Amino acid sequence: MDPLDILKRSFRITRTHRALWVFGILLALTAGGSGFSGSGYNFNVGDWGRRSDAGVRLPDFPEPVFSTGILAFLIGLACLILILAVVGVIVRYVSETGIYRLVDELEEGGTKPVTRRGFRLGWDRRAFRMFLIDLVIGIPFTVAVILLFLFALSPLLLLMIDNTAVRVVSVIFTVILVLAAILVLIVTALAVSLLSQFWHREAAIGGKGVLDAIREGTALVRANLSNAIVMYLVMIGVGIGWGIVLIPVFLVVAALALLFGGLPAFLIYQATQSLAVPLVVGILIGLVVLFVPLVFLGGLYTTFATTVWTLTYRDLRARLRSAPAVPPSGPAGDLLKLAEGPTA
Repeated sequence: MDPLDILKRSFRITRTHRALWVFGILLALTAGGSGFSGSGYNFNVGDWGRRSDAGVRLPDFPEPVFSTGILAFLIGLACLILILAVVGVIVRYVSETGIYRLVDELEEGGTKPVTRRGFRLGWDRRAFRMFLIDLVIGIPFTVAVILLFLFALSPLLLLMIDNTAVRVVSVIFTVILVLAAILVLIVTALAVSLLSQFWHREAAIGGKGVLDAIREGTALVRANLSNAIVMYLVMIGVGIGWGIVLIPVFLVVAALALLFGGLPAFLIYQATQSLAVPLVVGILIGLVVLFVPLVFLGGLYTTFATTVWTLTYRDLRARLRSAPAVPPSGPAGDLLKLAEGPTA
């Protein structure tokens, strides 16, 4: 496998096929103060307060009022957040499945990616299988992390013993175990991050079930471990380089956001002499100017990175299929050669 060739092909695909950008932007969005007035909160600041017996004026905090309107607002807000979370999860896995299959079709038969077809390919049970893969791996992983850190912090129980030496030893052991736990967590998270690239593609491209995708994706990485690790390290380097490139871009965009948001806000303030409206208008315009270019660039990088891993999966899968079968050694191998007869 040639990582440089995969990077070049991925860049060419990303640059040429703009239909993939839609899914990259959606993945970048989903994979990455308001106020209200209640009827019980009207009071006059000038009359707020009371005097103590000593004649010192003390603040008279209002009694907490939890009206029906506030309760309804909080329930509605919670429902809105829940709906947005569910929609975000659906969009994420549909977009991920769509872009995987579009790139696979492009490489397999030269089918040009089309946005509408990408959504059709993404709206499939394969997207739900990818969600289940993350669930099957994520829940045990979270539980294991909690248990690991509980174990690492367990020596602190010795602090209950009234002995200075025991307490010092318990703190030292806790520090050592916590550092070891962090190291184990980092290594495990990196391994899961690498394997998930292949688990997801086994489900989305290979059409495997949840457990089969996990098993075959892991077997694919084990059979091509050095190539998979090299590509993972290359993509880490590419990500670092992309982050460095984005620093001046972010500074320029931030300056433009400050300009386009601050100028209208200043003009509105000069006309109204009110601070609230110009502040809201300036912040909203500034966030739009800042948010849109960065999301677009993040979507382009996500498209590129996703294409890299899809091509890597295809290349490693092709290598595995084309690899000659290794004959068994020992007596079984001798019997196989005898059955095949003499060779010319």
